[in-house]
Amino acid sequence: MYFNKLSIFIFLLLICSCGKQGSSGGNSNASSSNVVSTYSILNSDDNIAQTIKNSHNPYYVITNRAAATLSVCAMDTNGNLGNCVNTQKPNGGSTADAVGFSNNYAYITRHGSVTGTVGAITICSYTASTGTFYTCFDSGAANLVGPEGLKIFNNSAYVIDSNSNAVKICPNATSGSLASCYDSGISSGLLNYPTNITFKGLKAYIVNFLGNSILLCDYNSATGGLGNCTNLSFNFNWPHSISFNGSFAYVSATSSNIIAMCPLNADGTLGTCSNSGATNLNAPRGNIQFVNGNAYVASTNSNIIYKCPVNSNGTLGNCVDSGASGISTPFSVDKIP
Repeated sequence: MYFNKLSIFIFLLLICSCGKQGSSGGNSNASSSNVVSTYSILNSDDNIAQTIKNSHNPYYVITNRAAATLSVCAMDTNGNLGNCVNTQKPNGGSTADAVGFSNNYAYITRHGSVTGTVGAITICSYTASTGTFYTCFDSGAANLVGPEGLKIFNNSAYVIDSNSNAVKICPNATSGSLASCYDSGISSGLLNYPTNITFKGLKAYIVNFLGNSILLCDYNSATGGLGNCTNLSFNFNWPHSISFNGSFAYVSATSSNIIAMCPLNADGTLGTCSNSGATNLNAPRGNIQFVNGNAYVASTNSNIIYKCPVNSNGTLGNCVDSGASGISTPFSVDKIP
């Protein structure tokens, strides 16, 4: 009797395990909940892997650059964004560009304006269960000329100061203060109006918007520093950001109005990039979010967050409006952890 029960138990366990494996594919278009697929979390860029700690949370935040506000939208079971709420300007600021999350704080880059307004980084507390941002204040980060990109990685904030061609490293980002930032030491000659930084393993990828290149640097896990940097050429115009999903890097090419897909080599370099096939984009920017078989892209000039299906070979299909409303010059879309 014991043997029979044990056999039945093992049989049922195998069935359950197979079912779980079958449901984790990142390219499935069917979803019964707001859970981000295991494939997406494990194989996407580190922005998603780090910030999505509660994959049941349906809220996404969109930066409205020109209005300097944030829009918070909920994702439904079909992968559409709706019930969007536009916040007031968090602690003022002339723009809202990128968002990073750490320890119940949201860090928002404020690039500044063409009239010479000095940039800054705003910190807001937030409640994940409601998607609410509150109690916003200046981060204390000094000597910023035009911060645009930002990534929280291993408890440090990596800030792309576009106008000064610099990357700043701010340790202890979990404390709600960025008062101890220092220059990464990357030569300004390697940077040409950088706009975005993304980590993949022990590699950092910095996008040179005007240089049409991607700077690949080694990440020192002991010090948090960046070094041994090499520029990788990019064959489309005005790359703005880079994200990863599966064995490909996806680069938003703002001037070319495309998302380029580039094979990721074992040494961290990129193979020849090609058009991913994403349609309808007009000046795409910001990190691409890969969720349940779809890619979500901020299309700045059309004021739309597009939802593009991810095909089995990594290409992107016809993009449609995700449903996010009330947004203006969106620069990024990120899941609230």
